Amino acid sequence: MNRTKILIVEDEKEIAESIKIILEERGYLVSAIVTTGEDAIETVKTKEVQIVLMDIVLNSEMSGTEAAEYIKAHYDIPIVFLTAYFNEYMLEQAKESMPFGYILKPFNERELYATIEMALYHDSMEKKKNRISLMLDIANKVNKQINRNRDKSDLIEKICDVFSQIPEHLATFIILLDEMNNVSEAAEKGLNAKISDMIQNLNSSEFPPWFRKTVSSGGIVQENGSPFEVNNTKKTIYIKLELNRKIYGLIGIIIKNRYLEEEESKLFLSIAQDITYSLERLELEAKSKSMEAALSESVQRYKQVIDNAADIIFTMDLQGKISFVNNAVLENTGYTDKEIKQINCFDLILPEYKLEVQKFYKDLAAKKRNPGYIQYPIYTKDGEVKWYGQNTNLLFNGREIIGFHCISRDITERKRIESALHESEERYRQLVEMSPDAIIVYRKGKVIFANDAGIKLFGAKSQSELLDQSITSLFYPHSIDVSKARVKNLTEESTDVPLHERQIKRLDDTLISVELTANKIVYQNESAFQVVIRDISERKRVERELRRRQREVTTLLDSLPAYAFFKDGNARYVTANQKFCDAVGCSKDEIIGKTDMDLFPKVMAEKFREDDLKVINEGEMIYVYEDQMYDHEKLIFVGTRKLPLKDESGKVIGLIGLAFDISERKAAEEAVKKYTKELEELNDNKDKFFSIISHDLRSPFQGLLGLSNILVEEFDNLSVDEIKLFSSNIHNSTKSLFNLLENLLQWSRIQTGKIDLKPVKADLREEILYNINLLNGNASKKNIKLTNELNDSLSVYADLNVLNSTLQNLITNSIKFTHPGGEIKILTQETDDIVEVTVSDTGIGISEED
Repeated sequence: MNRTKILIVEDEKEIAESIKIILEERGYLVSAIVTTGEDAIETVKTKEVQIVLMDIVLNSEMSGTEAAEYIKAHYDIPIVFLTAYFNEYMLEQAKESMPFGYILKPFNERELYATIEMALYHDSMEKKKNRISLMLDIANKVNKQINRNRDKSDLIEKICDVFSQIPEHLATFIILLDEMNNVSEAAEKGLNAKISDMIQNLNSSEFPPWFRKTVSSGGIVQENGSPFEVNNTKKTIYIKLELNRKIYGLIGIIIKNRYLEEEESKLFLSIAQDITYSLERLELEAKSKSMEAALSESVQRYKQVIDNAADIIFTMDLQGKISFVNNAVLENTGYTDKEIKQINCFDLILPEYKLEVQKFYKDLAAKKRNPGYIQYPIYTKDGEVKWYGQNTNLLFNGREIIGFHCISRDITERKRIESALHESEERYRQLVEMSPDAIIVYRKGKVIFANDAGIKLFGAKSQSELLDQSITSLFYPHSIDVSKARVKNLTEESTDVPLHERQIKRLDDTLISVELTANKIVYQNESAFQVVIRDISERKRVERELRRRQREVTTLLDSLPAYAFFKDGNARYVTANQKFCDAVGCSKDEIIGKTDMDLFPKVMAEKFREDDLKVINEGEMIYVYEDQMYDHEKLIFVGTRKLPLKDESGKVIGLIGLAFDISERKAAEEAVKKYTKELEELNDNKDKFFSIISHDLRSPFQGLLGLSNILVEEFDNLSVDEIKLFSSNIHNSTKSLFNLLENLLQWSRIQTGKIDLKPVKADLREEILYNINLLNGNASKKNIKLTNELNDSLSVYADLNVLNSTLQNLITNSIKFTHPGGEIKILTQETDDIVEVTVSDTGIGISEED
């Protein structure tokens, strides 16, 4: 069983895979799934495809409608569009490809199956009917040439012309043989290279393989390629011309790549048989003429030829009495010669056709029209019904008509094919009757058929109210001129009317919105035009309501102070408010279908897509407090909230995003962090200051307290000189303590940035000696030696307060951490215009890791 091969063109992977599963469960074969219009065309070129399911909106340079139009024009494959929504622009684009129909997403399995089957059946029936109709038309035209042409060369040329009128037939040639099986006549139509040169070299011993295969076959051979150079050649059909085991030659027809259907093959054979009969008849007539010269010698021979002819030959008088029959008559009817001559010819004809045949003979005799052709059925002796196609000539006695000379052939098989075609039309008619769309067929501008949906659409009670109505009168008067123009164009130029929307007026004068398309068909064996009309009033109402709601949503979104947007399941923008569109530099129409990769730098876009996929896959809201985006190319900070968008079944189909500008809040937070850090540093400096005071002031105060305590307790025992000495020491210690305190305050100002540096030129040696003298008392208590290694004067440029504060701090630390009896040296080293001062001691020091 051959499975229907379907191409799916859909850029949403999940939808494409779901369609594939549905189709394969129904027994179809998916040839391929592609995502672009370009790939769709390439697949049709390289693979066998019988129907295309095409998404209108594709993420490719070539849209779905453009690809469909190309496929329809070049490959004549039926198209069914898949779409989530319609707008006028899409409709205008889609109708150019004349699709069979549309399937709105989301769709159910039954709708998909019904649409595909309707499309396949409609396409198959249209192509089959057109081919059969063309073949029947060829048969009639060939018979006309046979009846009116008595020259063999001219006859086969005219037959080649008839065959070549079909666009699918790229070329036709006929080769006839003589009694010695040598080529006697040849004709061609449509070949790039004339066959005359090749024919001259043909003879019975050197026929090419295709010729030998045809004449030895049962009648018809189909082969790939062609013996001649023909553009786009795909296949050649060879039909043997044979009668009574005599081979008259063959017919070659070069067509595009496809195999003939059974009905076509039988029609080809039937036409070939007609041609062979005519060739034999011409030979008989030629022989008859040659025999007239010696009639007395040839009468018996001619009778034998007639008797042995495959044609059914008989004569009868004007009343239908048969006077002569050949053997073919007896073989076909089953009667004996005696029986047939006792029967009136008209009594053999089926009763319902008898009057028609009698009228044919009567008109032929009255008008003296010669020859005439008619088809009619008869009963054989066994009761079998056979159809005959008959050429009839008048018999004269002088100028008086005395009867008819008839040559007939059996066309029963051809009539069976025509009947089968009629039955297929009936099946198609039933399908049309069941269609939910209104279907009207008209010919010459008048309605000849309307299905139930059409009757209901126009508000008629029965089909009779619509029959014979002018097709233009069924449309709304304000556009009747346009309708007339379309109908006239369709009638005169045989073009299709693409799908379009309009308003029509029902019989009760109400107006409804419809979309319709029209195309040429074969109806009851004649050309007609079919109009398919779909009531879209409800859809229009829903679209208006949807547009109203969209305007409300748009107004609401545009009024938000945030950046708002909607994305589909593939993270593509569906819509966004004006604030967001202005920020990224797109209009609301331009942003549809874009991704973040189209709007933002790669790193930023990848971050946004990662958040989107998390929302879509997990179905949960996320909030990103601190994100970044560009607004008019300015980098800003935003707080973003993304929520999943779900359908009625709870499936996530996209997301909603809201982003608020938090740049000012971010700046305020950074300022708070800065001020907090500065405050912490101030607190650290305060703690350090108190630690220094505790550290640096304790020793001087202890010395001062010791001297004053001796003075208080031993005052009465001390001499004036001793009191003076202690008082002098207390004064000097207090003065040194004051200077130390002044330096500590100066240091605290430096730490808090509240001091102005005033560098001056100073003698570094003198400043070091000043500090040694200031702190020498503390050193002496621990028997520590303080040494200034700088012996010479050295001018430096420095702030004295800062310099002395630093030296005092370093020397005090050294005294504190040097063991008794140790030594502290103050060293200097000059490098370029810088002097490095080092306070070096023999104390505990600092470990290397610290």
